Amino acid sequence: MIRQNRLALLFLIIGSIILLVGILLGAPIYYYKYNRGDTKASISKNPNYELYTPDQWEIDKDSVTIDKLIGQGHFGQVYQGVLKLSDGTLKSCAIKVCRYS
Repeated sequence: MIRQNRLALLFLIIGSIILLVGILLGAPIYYYKYNRGDTKASISKNPNYELYTPDQWEIDKDSVTIDKLIGQGHFGQVYQGVLKLSDGTLKSCAIKVCRYS
């Protein structure tokens, strides 16, 4: 009985040491791979990269106010809202919000 307890204790100690070593070696590897804060990866290598310019028909999202849900379907929801035009007038409108796939 004492021999079994010593064997179980030995396995527990060895397992704890292996787990501790794994954490001590794994944490720096994880940090290096995922949390370096390296912003170079987000810079485009495309020499023809241009800044986004909205088309004439596009509406700024800050000029739209969503009031209430009036319907929904497979592709998203439709809300009743108000659009503030460039001259400052307010116009009632419907806003389609598409689902993410």
